[in-house]
Amino acid sequence: MSTRMSLRRRLRLRASRKAAFLVSRLRLQQVDTRAIPTDDDELRLFCMARNEALRLPWFLEYYLSRGVDRVFLIDNGSTDDTLATALAHENVHVFRTHESFTRYSNWMEIMLNHHGVGHWCIAADIDELFIYPGAESLSIRDLCSYLDQQGQTAVHAVLLDMYSQRPIRDNRYQPGQDPLEVCAWFDPHFERGIKYWRNEETLRRFAFERYTGNLRRRVFGAEVNLTKVPLFRYGRGVFAARGMHAMDGVRLSSLRGAVLHFKYLQDFNRRVIEEAARGAHEGNAAAYRKYAARVLEQDDVNCHFEGSQRFLDSHQLVGLGLMSEPDALRTFIAARAPRLPPQPCTRPLAHR
Repeated sequence: MSTRMSLRRRLRLRASRKAAFLVSRLRLQQVDTRAIPTDDDELRLFCMARNEALRLPWFLEYYLSRGVDRVFLIDNGSTDDTLATALAHENVHVFRTHESFTRYSNWMEIMLNHHGVGHWCIAADIDELFIYPGAESLSIRDLCSYLDQQGQTAVHAVLLDMYSQRPIRDNRYQPGQDPLEVCAWFDPHFERGIKYWRNEETLRRFAFERYTGNLRRRVFGAEVNLTKVPLFRYGRGVFAARGMHAMDGVRLSSLRGAVLHFKYLQDFNRRVIEEAARGAHEGNAAAYRKYAARVLEQDDVNCHFEGSQRFLDSHQLVGLGLMSEPDALRTFIAARAPRLPPQPCTRPLAHR
């Protein structure tokens, strides 16, 4: 009897998920009319945006300079210059939906199924810059070559919140500026554990490393999953958890990267209040309600404290244990790095 009930529940869950998925697909419409090639060798970036004109110029410059061939941007009702900024690039495709952001995992899955299969893919929010050991001289495409050699299909990373020495509201970031020029500080300590996820395709559970604590707990009292899977080869059997916090069906590399997170710019106070009211983020925007409560109580919140560290380079993060660099990667970097002089970690590289 219990087996029968389990099967019924499985069928109901699958039917409900399929129905929601079909609705999301109908509501997701391509804005541009550019042809999308089927070349499996492309490195493709998938991202979502809502009023991100402040961060988008550097985000695109950074990733396109590091080997990304094509960008797929899902816009969720922007009213600023986000669309114009994106469409100014010939290899950026924009898909728009006005569906509730609670469906964002459907949108990403739809885009990956249609345009990511067989490709190395990056999934990143507009305020996220993926870095890795050797990022000063290796492009992301170089990194994919290394992973191919190792027979590995995904890299996980810790989400590293970046902030300034001044109150968040007083930051003066400009579109197109390297965000490290404004927010160069971070908390170096995390808690590590294991979280069990459910693969919504197979309904089986799988374990994945989870990072928590850091600035979110210290400043806002929020418990947020700070694990990301920003780089992966997508294909049949790959399942990405909501928010790209975990992934099933991949061969995970022992290499660990970092995602520099530039959330705390001058628009932070306004945005978190808006998002808390919308309630469209995880857990009815529970974390955003904590952010909003803090800035409403104290509008000059400053994240900097005596334990803050100033970001230097990828070697620093490896030394702190935030990133990991396998011996095989060191050998790979030594063989390729002399081709170009090192560049600062978030600066566009001189080669594609």
